[in-house]
Amino acid sequence: ATRTLAARFRERFGQESFLSLHLPAFKANPLGPDLADQETPLAWAAALGVDDLTIHLPGGAVAQLYDAQQEFQDSEWSRQCRQRYLTLAERALAMGARLSLENLYNKAIVPPAEELLSCRPWHLLRLVAWLRAELAKRGHAKAAQERIGVIFDSGHAFNDPLVSKVH
Repeated sequence: ATRTLAARFRERFGQESFLSLHLPAFKANPLGPDLADQETPLAWAAALGVDDLTIHLPGGAVAQLYDAQQEFQDSEWSRQCRQRYLTLAERALAMGARLSLENLYNKAIVPPAEELLSCRPWHLLRLVAWLRAELAKRGHAKAAQERIGVIFDSGHAFNDPLVSKVH
């Protein structure tokens, strides 16, 4: 039934249509995100031929991925996280889709190291830059690299008690 609805949507709206799937959040995992969490939604997205996969960075504090200088942490979790998102990027490209990393928001004011990962634009932009560089190393064309980006949810940013005052 969903495939039929997607086909009707495409028939009706043609080139103006844009199907997006917001992937579920990764479950907390001390080893980093587990792509097994995404297998069913990714198969569904491929079957429907979606144009965009949107996902947040893993839940948790920014300090899991970045240090105080905004560089990637030298930790197994950070390395695994980046590799999982690289695999996710390549899977999106293979199905002809974009991969959009979306911001979250803090529900309270917290110290910088405890802010939620992906609440600030640089959290997302830094990872996108890394993903694009890695895709280039793997031979992906510039056009493909540019299909990895950020979707900035201004409602999330507005609801953040600190970020909305800065950005």
